[in-house]
Amino acid sequence: MADKIKYLKDSELTQILADGFAELYHNKPQFPVTFLANYLKNYNRTKGAEADLVQKLDKNQTIIGSIKAKEQ
Repeated sequence: MADKIKYLKDSELTQILADGFAELYHNKPQFPVTFLANYLKNYNRTKGAEADLVQKLDKNQTIIGSIKAKEQ
């Protein structure tokens, strides 16, 4: 049992759910389960978009670095 609790405590899931429940508390929607489900779906989309942006930024920085190297 302790291993399971440690896994949940150390995982990103705990923070995501805590943030979702905080949003749930602040918004007090009529349909809380649907609200939380939508929060989790939107979180996943946002996280995927964020990862794509980071990848593009890294690629752009690599290109800029190679251009600057050629200029010198």
